[in-house]
Amino acid sequence: MISAEITGQCQLFLSGVFLGMCMIFAYDLLRIWRRVIRHGTVWIGIEDMFFWCGCAVALFGMLYRQNDGLVRGFVIAAVVSGMLLYHFGVSRYVVSAGVKVLGAFVKGLSVIFKPLFGPLGNICKKNSQILKKRLKKLWKAIKIRLCKL
Repeated sequence: MISAEITGQCQLFLSGVFLGMCMIFAYDLLRIWRRVIRHGTVWIGIEDMFFWCGCAVALFGMLYRQNDGLVRGFVIAAVVSGMLLYHFGVSRYVVSAGVKVLGAFVKGLSVIFKPLFGPLGNICKKNSQILKKRLKKLWKAIKIRLCKL
């Protein structure tokens, strides 16, 4: 018969593997979102920072609930192995299918909303160009006045 402590450690290991798979699945959702709607490098960095902070909180929560907050090396190895299993297993299929589905959805929305908001976008664009020119002139006048002081 297996002791209760060994059973608990096996459950902790399997929880770590599952958590690693869930983390990479969540990151795949973020990758799908980035491929459908392009992001700049700064925005990607901000998203990644929040994502990995959330992963750290999730890992700490799992360790706190199941292992009284003790960080064990084999739990970290379990999380990493779960990440690797998912990434090299089904990740590419999930991302490609997700991009197709979400891309079709976004394209459908753009077909519906573009005729509605297209003229409004043109008006806003023209107004922003006029405002930009006025602000440049104002800034130029301020710089000239400051140089004369």
